[in-house]
Amino acid sequence: MKRNAFTYSLKVWLTTAFVASTLIILMHIVLAHKYFASNHYDSTITERCYHQFLLKQLRFFVANFVVLIPLGVGVYYTILWLNKRRTPVHSYKWLLTIAGIILTLLPGVVLVCYAMADNISNFYNIRAFSSDCIFYIPAVTASVWLYKIKPASEELKK
Repeated sequence: MKRNAFTYSLKVWLTTAFVASTLIILMHIVLAHKYFASNHYDSTITERCYHQFLLKQLRFFVANFVVLIPLGVGVYYTILWLNKRRTPVHSYKWLLTIAGIILTLLPGVVLVCYAMADNISNFYNIRAFSSDCIFYIPAVTASVWLYKIKPASEELKK
């Protein structure tokens, strides 16, 4: 069961990180393109700013996988905990969805609180995090429901 729990949690973590990161970056690129297109600056300055922006998005993509590590670990231990409690199969996905949403949002909440502690008047972090949450919640929900999980009772029958 541990192997199945590990592969399932790995799939959920990678899918959530990839899908949410990709959607957030696409949203940022569309907004940045509108901004750069509306301002009539020198083309070399705009090009340099756009390249810096794209590098920042690439760093965000990689950092998102690191920040969401608690999601993968948490889903793994949640599955092991559910198996020990002999939880009914139909409850697995619901409980994993709730745990996944909490574990996905937890690092973001901690980072926003840390940023607010540094600069109380900086509300940009709260706005940015809340707009990004729109993509994390459906991504983790879809990844939990997309893959099939085998409870311990099913594996013991084989």
